[in-house]
Amino acid sequence: MIPRTVLVLATPFAETLNAASVADAVGRGLRTGGHGWEVDTWTLDGPGAAPKCLHGEHSGDIEFGPQLHRARALVLADVDIWRAAGAADGTFILATDARQRGVPAFAVTAAPASDLFAARIMDLGAVLHARTAGQLEAAGAVLAVLI
Repeated sequence: MIPRTVLVLATPFAETLNAASVADAVGRGLRTGGHGWEVDTWTLDGPGAAPKCLHGEHSGDIEFGPQLHRARALVLADVDIWRAAGAADGTFILATDARQRGVPAFAVTAAPASDLFAARIMDLGAVLHARTAGQLEAAGAVLAVLI
């Protein structure tokens, strides 16, 4: 059976767009994109932080690795995905983990495309640009089609 769950892992985009708000906006877009994806939202609140689950009765207590293994795709919503690749930080490591598990990864970022080679290193299927909650939701709808 082909998995129907898309994991959305988000970092904060601005003071008014904390990681949970970013994950929720992208998740809304994925759900309304017309393909019936189930969405699990996660946050990564800083360097070295473990992903935290935002849904269900066990919010925060679920390990990310087994969830990733059962996912259809991973969407990384990182304010600056290019910095993440250069620093080999949390989102870079999770994109690498997804690739090793055979799970396609996609990204949404506020930063302009400055290092397309980094997208290749992380094996990202697509990188979309968004800065506002509305743009994040629209990016999620586009990804619903691409996934």
